[in-house]
Amino acid sequence: RVTAVDVADAAAPREVASVEVWEGRGCAEAVSIVGDVAFVGSYCTPDIATVDLTGLPDSLRVLAATQDAAFENMVSATYGASYNASANAPPAYLFSASYAAPGGVVVW
Repeated sequence: RVTAVDVADAAAPREVASVEVWEGRGCAEAVSIVGDVAFVGSYCTPDIATVDLTGLPDSLRVLAATQDAAFENMVSATYGASYNASANAPPAYLFSASYAAPGGVVVW
């Protein structure tokens, strides 16, 4: 599940939208946001999904979801990490570490 929370009032955060990403499977771990799309990896299943953010603050929509053993246990890198010179500009590629077999680095 991916949930959007309005934190404009830090003392009273509130859920504004939520969407089931994997129909009851998986648990979102890696979330990278580029523009109006969230790339979501799973910690406990080999899933990856893209979520449309253009409906916020009212709604979220899954654009696509797929499975591959290489996507298991993904943890995303963040902007400003060593591969990116500027924290203000999104990188040309998104990186996630995949900690289960076969493991490695997921780049898209």
